[in-house]
Amino acid sequence: MKPRQRGETAIWDWRPGILREAGPGTSMSAEEGRIRGSVDRARLIEHVGVLAGPGMEGRENGTVGGERAREYLVAELASLGLRPFFGKSCIQPIQLSPGAAPHGHNIAGVLPATGADPDADCVMILAHYDHLGVGREGVFAGADDNTSAVAAALEVARVIAAAGTERRHDIVIVFPDAEEPPDVRTDSMGSIYLMDHLPISTERVRLSISLDVLANRALGENLFVLGAETCPDTAALVSGIRGDDAAVPTLASVAVIERAPFRPSPGKRFHKADYQSALKHEVPFLFITSGTSPTYHTPLDTPESLDYEKLAGVTRYVTGLVLAAANDASGISDFSGTAVDPTADVTGLLRMLAQVLDHPPAGLRSGMRSTLRADVRRIRKIKTRLKDGEPPRTAQYSTLQAAALHLQHAMARPDKGLVKLLLDRVRRKVSASVLLDRLV
Repeated sequence: MKPRQRGETAIWDWRPGILREAGPGTSMSAEEGRIRGSVDRARLIEHVGVLAGPGMEGRENGTVGGERAREYLVAELASLGLRPFFGKSCIQPIQLSPGAAPHGHNIAGVLPATGADPDADCVMILAHYDHLGVGREGVFAGADDNTSAVAAALEVARVIAAAGTERRHDIVIVFPDAEEPPDVRTDSMGSIYLMDHLPISTERVRLSISLDVLANRALGENLFVLGAETCPDTAALVSGIRGDDAAVPTLASVAVIERAPFRPSPGKRFHKADYQSALKHEVPFLFITSGTSPTYHTPLDTPESLDYEKLAGVTRYVTGLVLAAANDASGISDFSGTAVDPTADVTGLLRMLAQVLDHPPAGLRSGMRSTLRADVRRIRKIKTRLKDGEPPRTAQYSTLQAAALHLQHAMARPDKGLVKLLLDRVRRKVSASVLLDRLV
């Protein structure tokens, strides 16, 4: 690692080059290919149709719709033969204070390792099942956010269980509650509560894979795979798993997407999803997402709006990751929550920006197009400096984070500028937390 320049503040743990994407020549065993190929698109459509259907009423935490979703998921885990994760139950009440009513309910089941070790490590797959419920604009069905990920997790469990392949480690399927505002980024999140009250030691969690918003085409077939930079063993694992034409993984640092609007101070993190719980406990993690789209956090996020070919591709990719992680014998060491790979981030951002500029979403404002083009020019300059051996600098990384924020804005709200969006939310008396989450 190159020394930082004099006067630089130690905000980031620079790990340039740690993220390496699997190339076309990356091998796949016949067994892995068979298991990945057994992903059933029809089952994904069925799960999304039920969980984002009218009867679930948007699955808001603490509502009848949320309870119906919980009953459906518990029944599905049982039908797949997964054993309860919380003693004799698949349900963990989120008990924020003694004697208080549960704030929500996490759900989890275990596909046990095939060995005889009762203390086997585990690989966790997280996909929150709550959404925004019913609001003044109508029912927020939350098909992409987040029944797409819930369906993918169920299908990963099904195909691996059906394959009967050997597994060194347990596979734990987790559906956290209370991920949406106002709980996001607070200790009342279901995933935070889960990791704070895990029925096993956190040291036994080899990898936590957080899935969120998987089935839109705001970035075409591209898929963000974030977080591997925090652990060299995870980075090595991911470098051996390739996607397919339906879902093309782009590796980048999770920190690059975490700059918040109106809070641009260097090092200020704006966590986006359930991976926050793994960061808190220094557990290796991946955050996998297709990014936000114009339907995000709107009543237009319905089952009909999803790209099920892409969702099937993502599910095949995640299946490959889980198969590899469930048999990985490497050690888990050198975790760093502040790790970033600026080289991979430059490559990934240029790829994503090209996608949006070449295939702009409907209504993309001319001012935002100009901003994105300027971002491309700045990033290319940073790329040249990095190739010339110049050490990464905090100011350069802030430029990358700003470009990622602009990219997310263009994907999610292409027809509105930041100021217009803020005024809309203030007029409608939406909290700052909800404003930021609906934006990015």
